[in-house]
Amino acid sequence: MKNIGRAPKRRSVVDITQLSPAAGGAYQLLDSGDGRKLEQFGDRLLVRPEPQALWRPEKPEWWQKADAIFAGKNEDDDGGQDGGQWQLKTNKPDAWLFSHDRLTFQCRLSGFRHVGVFPEQSPQWQWLERVINAAPKPVRVLNLFAYTGVASVVAAAAGAHVTHVDSAKKAIQHARDNAQMNNVAADKIRWICDDVRKFVGREVRRGAVYEMIILDPPKFGRGAQGEVWKFFEHIHELMIQCESILSDNALGLCLTSYALRASSLSLHGLLHDVMAKRGGSIVVGELVVPQKNSSRALSCANFGIWSAHDKLRP
Repeated sequence: MKNIGRAPKRRSVVDITQLSPAAGGAYQLLDSGDGRKLEQFGDRLLVRPEPQALWRPEKPEWWQKADAIFAGKNEDDDGGQDGGQWQLKTNKPDAWLFSHDRLTFQCRLSGFRHVGVFPEQSPQWQWLERVINAAPKPVRVLNLFAYTGVASVVAAAAGAHVTHVDSAKKAIQHARDNAQMNNVAADKIRWICDDVRKFVGREVRRGAVYEMIILDPPKFGRGAQGEVWKFFEHIHELMIQCESILSDNALGLCLTSYALRASSLSLHGLLHDVMAKRGGSIVVGELVVPQKNSSRALSCANFGIWSAHDKLRP
């Protein structure tokens, strides 16, 4: 009898990649624990719910310096759909500026714990900028569920022509403010306030094409006309449509998921199914924020990136 009690070796089916923001930037995860996290956004210290922080804080004295603390009604859902409120601890205004490389974005305290910038996505912004800079122009980028437009501004600043789609008027205005703040030419970004599924369906019928597509869909959403978005019900159909409007010179597609049950393995299977006929390569994994001066880290989201060529991989 051989190998009793020894598990057989198995080859990993899919390589899981971790992408993290560069150390020393305007965003830092300072501490975490007891279901919360202490973060530095530029000159603001914020405390927000973090269900994955299953441990005790390492630096409890730092938490007393927070400028604002978010108290959610439902701290277990990934999107903060039930909302909550910020408890202000200082007299600092609820809007401030946040810098990324040469760009500046406006942060605001919202009723859904978010501040308008997701620093864990910065490796994706860098990938987006690198691919656009290296590509022949024009590069047409479609940004879906585009929110406050950080990726749209990054792409436009790199020389792309961007179509920015979001169903919320407030988010569109916030994104416009970000573009104006960075002196993005008016003809570089086309602003579309519409339901994403409706818009993409129209683009398919029109025969529109893009070289890059970015998607950051919520777990659940509702459009201005009552349209319902459910990630697990609608993502496959939407991805099929997105593939059909990628041009023959397509460069890449980036999907980010904050839906907790959608693992990076699920995203790999989805991208492999939808993009198979185009070849290229797929990288999937987690957007991870390391804690400053600590061995701890928090996984914020899963991602999947399809690149037309290996040299375009993140």
